[in-house]
Amino acid sequence: MPASHHENALQLLGNQQYAEAEQLLRKHLQLNRDDHIALTLLGHSLIRQQRIEGAIAVFKQVCELKPQLADAHGNLGLALQQLQHFDEAITALKKAVALDDNYHEAWNTLGNILMHQGQQQAGSAALIRAEQCDPFAPQIAKIGQAMSAKDYPLAERGCREILQRHGHHPGAISILAQLATQQKQWLAAEQMLQQALDYSPYNLGLWHKLADVSSHAGKHEQRVYAAQQCVNISPGKAHLESILGSSLAHAGQYQQALAAYDSAAQLDPADANIQVQRGHILKTLGRRDAAIAAFRHSIQLRTQNGVAYWALADFKNFDFSAADITAMQAIASDESAPAEHRSQAGFALANALERQGEYHAAFEYYLQANHLRPDAYFDAEQFQKHSQEGRKLFNHELLQPPSGFSHDGPRPIFIVGLPRSGSTLIEQILASHSAIEGTMELPNLPRVMETLYQESLPSGLSIENFIKAMPAEHRAAYGKKYLDDTAIFRKGAPYFIDKLPPNFRLVGFIHLILPEAIIIDARRHPLDTGLSAFKQHFAAGHEFSYNLQNIGCYYNEYLNMMDHWDAVLPGKVYCQHYSEMVNNTEQSVRQLLAHCGVAFEQQCLDFHNNKRAVHTASSEQVRQPIYKSGLGHWQNFEPWLTPLIDSLGEKTLARF
Repeated sequence: MPASHHENALQLLGNQQYAEAEQLLRKHLQLNRDDHIALTLLGHSLIRQQRIEGAIAVFKQVCELKPQLADAHGNLGLALQQLQHFDEAITALKKAVALDDNYHEAWNTLGNILMHQGQQQAGSAALIRAEQCDPFAPQIAKIGQAMSAKDYPLAERGCREILQRHGHHPGAISILAQLATQQKQWLAAEQMLQQALDYSPYNLGLWHKLADVSSHAGKHEQRVYAAQQCVNISPGKAHLESILGSSLAHAGQYQQALAAYDSAAQLDPADANIQVQRGHILKTLGRRDAAIAAFRHSIQLRTQNGVAYWALADFKNFDFSAADITAMQAIASDESAPAEHRSQAGFALANALERQGEYHAAFEYYLQANHLRPDAYFDAEQFQKHSQEGRKLFNHELLQPPSGFSHDGPRPIFIVGLPRSGSTLIEQILASHSAIEGTMELPNLPRVMETLYQESLPSGLSIENFIKAMPAEHRAAYGKKYLDDTAIFRKGAPYFIDKLPPNFRLVGFIHLILPEAIIIDARRHPLDTGLSAFKQHFAAGHEFSYNLQNIGCYYNEYLNMMDHWDAVLPGKVYCQHYSEMVNNTEQSVRQLLAHCGVAFEQQCLDFHNNKRAVHTASSEQVRQPIYKSGLGHWQNFEPWLTPLIDSLGEKTLARF
């Protein structure tokens, strides 16, 4: 077949004129039946028309004509794989890579088939070889350099160029997914990764990335599945078992998470961080002694271990020995130690000194610990601006029309406010009721709000006008998405609790998409709340809490926001003061339950006997009866709280 005829056939294939290409090729092959190039193009035209069996017959003919041509056996193996004729496909692909050790496509397909067949070692080796001979590796390396230099447009162009030539290249898709996550386009990132996994179902990096994206998207079941796939693909790796443990913990599956961390600890007994993670799960499950043992074990494995010392201090009633205090002082003062360990050692040391009544020395260490906290950036002016925009958006006009819908299924109870304000106590009381189940601080509602915002962009409308134009069933769909996304945390009770404090900013959004929801504001004296937050090293979030002035600003904006909701949605939010709950417990509990629409049950007063898992900093405190020592505790530190007092201002303090 003349080269020009080959080019014509290729052009037809490129224009997706598959039947026309087939017609041209068959006409030529009537006179030139041994033209292996024409036969190969014919096979591809049949593949594109989903006539796989015909393509297999053609590719077998090519193999007979050119038994030493790697591409002939590779095409046959790829076609056989599409019909799941795996044994024959393996034979063909092995011939292909034996003839050409750099045959990337054949190695990749062979690796995936072998993994699917349970031949883990051989499959993994084939996939590693596929990565080694990836023809696009140099371009991927350059894209990686662009990513490191934060030249994201260049990185995106590079990925798009690769995908024009190889539409399913896992490396290029993974980087594009990473770029999408930077824009919080979780759905787009997820779709890209799923597309790549269709082509490379045993690509460890893709599953790892999908687990991460699923976490941000609030898709907990998918995150657990992706993490489990990582373990299945590469068993016996401690860090992958740890990823699975984290995924299970964030899905509220604590016993399974503990099992994963136990496996990780067996695989890598010298990893101090694994012991810390085990300890956190044990603490969540109420197994105090075992948790302490895990944290102590972590310290044995790594002496410069501020993280483990803080984990002990976070029991809130843990007594350190003199040797512990000396060790924590050494870590906190060691300028060569990582800032994260210095900071957490400082928090733990301050806690120990405070328990001994050495308030001034304790406060100095709290100051140092907060100052050293890595990645704690809070822009007070920007937060105030966003809060004002939120109040402007969720105005009286937007919120007043009746919703016209309600959801079947469980009724959510949102507990909002500031961290360290008594929200876990309220949760524990309510979760002790037979009709109410507790979950955790669920990140799903803000993600649903982000989805709404992303979906408004193509309309060209402002977010307010987009919501106004939205039919009732569309609003209901956002509420259903929230209920669906949080289903993994529930077991079937009529009510469930979502205790994410910053949801106080989204009360209006809750009202629009979940009109039946109950909202409780957990409120505590601003100086007790502020000091308690300043003394706490949070695992993530709450960046405002590491500076006394920022705490005052945040608290004032919180009050402004709650005042706004009271004005535009009178009676929507039930305010539960911590002091009232402590001083008049039974009356407060009865009123709280009545507001939720459930009858009083004695176990709500005996909440400390509830054995449920508690995944917050107050987990140990709510496992004991009500105590009053938290009231007015700020007075012990009053001489050093001037920045917080001034930031709050007289007007705020006068309200308490």
